[in-house]
Amino acid sequence: MQPVTEDRLQRKKRLFEFYGPKTKPSAQLAELSNDPTNIDSSEFDAKSYMNNLLNKSDLNDLIAKETEICDQIRTLDSEMQTLVYDNYNKFINATHTIKMMKTDFKYIEDEMNSLAESMVEIRLFSSEIDNELRDIRTSTRKLMTTADNLQKLGYLSSLPSKIRQFNEKEEWSKAVVAYIKAKAFFDKHRHVPSFRGIDNECNELINEIINKVEDKLNSTEDAQTLNSLIEVLQQFGQSTLELAEKFLNIASYRTDTLLENLAISHPANGSEDILSFANAASDIISVGVVSYVFTYSTRFLSNRTLNADHLHEDLETPLFDFLQSVTTKFLVFIKVELKNRVESTEIGLLVRALERLYSRLIAFGRSVFEVVVPPNRSPSLASTDFSNHLDEAALDMVLVVAEHCCREKQFQALKVQTADCLTDVRQQLVTSACLKPKKERVIINGESDNQTLMEIYDEMSRVLATNLRACLKSLEPFLSNENSFSHLQLFRATFCLDYVREGIVTTYLRFLIQFCEDLSKCTPSSIPGCLILLMGKLCFEWANSGTIGHLLNNVDEFLMLGQPKSSDSMQLRQQQAIQQMLATRTQPLTPAGPLAEEFRTTAVRLLTIFAKFEGAQLAHMMRKSVEARDWLRCPEPRTVRSVIRRVLEDLSNIDYQVSQLLPLTACGGRIRGGKDSGGRGSNDGRYSLRSSMSHLRGQITSNTDIPHGTSATPEYDPALASQLRRLFHQRIDIFEPIKPNRESILFGVIKIALKAFSECARTRTFGKFGLQQIQVDCHYLHVHLWKFVGDEKQVQTVLDDVMYSVMQRCVEPQLMDDSFTSEKGFASRLQIFQKILEDRIDLDRFDVDYSIKFEEENRGPITDISLDPVESRFLLAASTNGSLLLYDTQCPIETQDDASCKSSTFRSLAHITSVPPALLVTGAGGANSNDGKLSQSVCVQWNPVDTGSFFTVSVDCTLKIWDTNRTECVEAIATPEAMTWTSLSSCATEHNLIAVSLSKIHERHTVCIDPLVGAPCLSLLGGHTVPFLTQILWSARSSFVLLTAGTDGRVVFWDIRVPSKPVAALNKDFVDGDKVYMHGAQAHNDGVKSMAHSPDGFHLYTWGGTGTRGGTCLRVWSLEVDGQSPTPHASAQPRLHTAALAAEGAIVGPGGASARCVRLAVAGGESVWGLCPRFPAWEAGGSFVFAPADKALIVAAIDSRLYQAHSGKKTQWNVKRHFAGMTACAWNARRLELYTAGLDSNLYTWPLFLPDPATEEKSVLMEGV
Repeated sequence: MQPVTEDRLQRKKRLFEFYGPKTKPSAQLAELSNDPTNIDSSEFDAKSYMNNLLNKSDLNDLIAKETEICDQIRTLDSEMQTLVYDNYNKFINATHTIKMMKTDFKYIEDEMNSLAESMVEIRLFSSEIDNELRDIRTSTRKLMTTADNLQKLGYLSSLPSKIRQFNEKEEWSKAVVAYIKAKAFFDKHRHVPSFRGIDNECNELINEIINKVEDKLNSTEDAQTLNSLIEVLQQFGQSTLELAEKFLNIASYRTDTLLENLAISHPANGSEDILSFANAASDIISVGVVSYVFTYSTRFLSNRTLNADHLHEDLETPLFDFLQSVTTKFLVFIKVELKNRVESTEIGLLVRALERLYSRLIAFGRSVFEVVVPPNRSPSLASTDFSNHLDEAALDMVLVVAEHCCREKQFQALKVQTADCLTDVRQQLVTSACLKPKKERVIINGESDNQTLMEIYDEMSRVLATNLRACLKSLEPFLSNENSFSHLQLFRATFCLDYVREGIVTTYLRFLIQFCEDLSKCTPSSIPGCLILLMGKLCFEWANSGTIGHLLNNVDEFLMLGQPKSSDSMQLRQQQAIQQMLATRTQPLTPAGPLAEEFRTTAVRLLTIFAKFEGAQLAHMMRKSVEARDWLRCPEPRTVRSVIRRVLEDLSNIDYQVSQLLPLTACGGRIRGGKDSGGRGSNDGRYSLRSSMSHLRGQITSNTDIPHGTSATPEYDPALASQLRRLFHQRIDIFEPIKPNRESILFGVIKIALKAFSECARTRTFGKFGLQQIQVDCHYLHVHLWKFVGDEKQVQTVLDDVMYSVMQRCVEPQLMDDSFTSEKGFASRLQIFQKILEDRIDLDRFDVDYSIKFEEENRGPITDISLDPVESRFLLAASTNGSLLLYDTQCPIETQDDASCKSSTFRSLAHITSVPPALLVTGAGGANSNDGKLSQSVCVQWNPVDTGSFFTVSVDCTLKIWDTNRTECVEAIATPEAMTWTSLSSCATEHNLIAVSLSKIHERHTVCIDPLVGAPCLSLLGGHTVPFLTQILWSARSSFVLLTAGTDGRVVFWDIRVPSKPVAALNKDFVDGDKVYMHGAQAHNDGVKSMAHSPDGFHLYTWGGTGTRGGTCLRVWSLEVDGQSPTPHASAQPRLHTAALAAEGAIVGPGGASARCVRLAVAGGESVWGLCPRFPAWEAGGSFVFAPADKALIVAAIDSRLYQAHSGKKTQWNVKRHFAGMTACAWNARRLELYTAGLDSNLYTWPLFLPDPATEEKSVLMEGV
């Protein structure tokens, strides 16, 4: 009874504490009881209370306090009276109750006495009954014992059948209970044979049940079923350690199965997002594994029967080993799956998935500790190891996926963006007009692209830096304060420093360096040189402007991203922690200084490569120009060679490009030789080879009588003089590293070009005029190269090397007088010569010179002729029988007949009648393709910059490329239709396309052929309306502009960079305000038969008309400076309604002509030494135009007399000398004569000056020049 009483008292105590009065804590009561100013305190002092109240309160407060105290007194008085009355009433009731109790207890006493007597009687009767029933009770007990034994025997006999039934129903727990109830009896009576048989049968059934249970263990899928089966085996008495091991093995197998099912149900290439996968994967840990852990802990660790500490530890250690193995497999699987999903997942979703997995893993670890480790027990070593392993593995999973995202996704995307940016820059460089000065720019659709190289560079630099910042911006979700792992310093340090700073920023900068190094290894033809210049500028600018350090410092700000705003002291502690992490790193961070130095080195390498590329192109031009001429027998120099002008034009373009990006040298000026006022190396501003080679001049003049082939005396050895000069002059390193400024780059280009000039000159043999031609070229170079370099003396040194190389290879080293090579003296002679010629030219006497003949052997009707534009020496003629004839116009054979009449004959150098059959079979394969016989050529064209090759267009639909030196065809390119004309650009440096016009207009009526590919690579669509194109022509001033003419009377301008639509068209009815391109605009009323540029490229001559008598006319068109389109002003065009041109603006031919195209010839400009009219026509020099008109030759003088309708001067002539239709004209600028050809098989020569004693003055002047 004592425990029951104690429990009851405890319950009463708790009820009293809950329902009893609320009292203040004893500490508060003690404090109140000791306060003298507290009116409720036992130590209350009225005087102190009043003094305190008077000191702290004003009158209003005192009055209010008085009212409050009075109210409290009244309230307390009322309560006290009520309490007194209640207590008095209670006392009266108690007195009354006591009186009633005294009366009632007397009655109760009597009743108790009567009850006692009755109990005595009952006890007597009970004793009597017990004595009577004792024997019956004994016999009954014996019967019950016997029945119980019989029941047990029946249970034992039916036990095997019951166990068998339970086994069949798989109610194994009931079978275990039934067997255990009888097991003690069997153990006690095993010696009885009948019981032994039942026991053996039960054991066999139990063993069968155990086998089935063990088999069932391997196929169970949930922890609850596994727990029940383990319980059955445990009841059978199997070892706890063995059952625990089986449990963990089965749990491990089931976990592996869950992972496999997860991989199958959530494939990486499926349509489900990564969050669904993260949820399913976390459920495996938080639901599946936790259920096994809870079941294991309930079955083995929390079992009260296992009180031994060593057994508990033996069961706990395998559990944590199992958990460590499962989490390792799980994290390996998660890493692989997340890596596969990184590419197709947004970073925000990826971070959310990582956060979900990481938080579930951490929660899983806490749940395991709560389940496995009791609160009253200290954690074991295995549990501590598992906790540390789980934390490290979970963080490692986040870091591995973050690293993969940074390196494989973001960095690869950054590389792709960089490649796209550089591709866009390359496209801009191709399509933009920023590579040439304004006067050479191309206008597309009437609008000029004014974007400069500096703007392209700024945009490229901005895009590259912005792409990097955007890449870093996209990684900010990893550091969001909503992520639990972002607050770990280890994660922040590893992610920001290793993955972002080193893995993205530093690696990206090194990627740019590697890209620039790969760029420097490319061939010049595979990459634009300007792109190399831009990348060099980028490396140089990023290294010197602090961009590299700024990009690296962005990561330091990135490290503090997502941190909560804290006080200065907290931020200081965070910075100290960061500095400590940096100090403990095994590998130091890449500093900005060495990286910037690598960028500077790369910039120097790129600029050097740029100078080598550009210098190599100029050197190639120099080499071709030297190898293509016979310097031993070249004519007397009259002007600077065109290749030298071309070199200066290319240098101007390079200067224009470099000047936009790189600054001048720090001194801001040039180092000049001689006096400052003189400029280029001498007092009078002239470059004089005589002054620098006075010692050699003495040797030359003193040995003029020494025959060629004999050696000079050692005293005057020119080679020795050259070597001595080299000893006392500064040596110039041709391939020295380039400094990042304009002068260094340009001087590097010039050095390579002139060095190639010098070395190529060493391989040739020069005559007197060859040496003088080189002298003129060097003088011209010196006059113009000073503006490209900083130190003019170095240029003069390189030019001196060129002259020394030429003089050492010269058989008659006689230099030209300085006055002839100076610009001033040269110009004065030309002015005198010009004035005489302008007064003496009389085209009324212009006629055929029958004393000059061409070899007539193998010549038939001629379809076209062409004179090479480089030397004006070799004339090509195409016959209707398909053969090609090559004539030399500089070495005529002089003959004299019996009548003392002199005649000259131009000999035929080659007669070509066939091509290799293999070319025609693989090419176009005309009717005669098997025997290799040539088909009729309708057009022949020379290479405009090299006499080593020429091109022909045949009726067998082939464009043939010929090698001049071997006079054989090297390539035959097929076209879909027969061609009417072909053209090559004389100013192109960006491409080598050959334009051809097809005879019939369809979707591709004009195509551009790349000879390197051997097939058409570009087509121009539309523009003409009737199915016949007559001619095609490249612009003389723009390498991208092409002109086409057709029988519809239209002349259309095309830009090959935008081939889908023409950019302009000639309009004979143009008025101010019209567009430069109109679909119905016509240049002539009928077909255009021919086109030609003026020598300066500012004008275009078109020949065409209605075909009726008097309807064919020659029109002159003013072009823009860049040659891309006609001048958009009516006053600049030769319109019939223009007052100044009303009479002669359209030069009318004598009659109609055939529909076939012909070849115009133009004489004028510097190329003919100013022999044509010098009066400006639309701000350009005048010229003579020669046009075939059936059997007659039309000669037109294009100059200011066209403006003077009533000047009385004749501006056109026509001479009829051919017997059949004329086909072509060719002007020889060196011999000042015209060649014409026709279908009458005649080749005529038309000298500008006929032999006449009256023209002796002209011959003298020509000899002097």
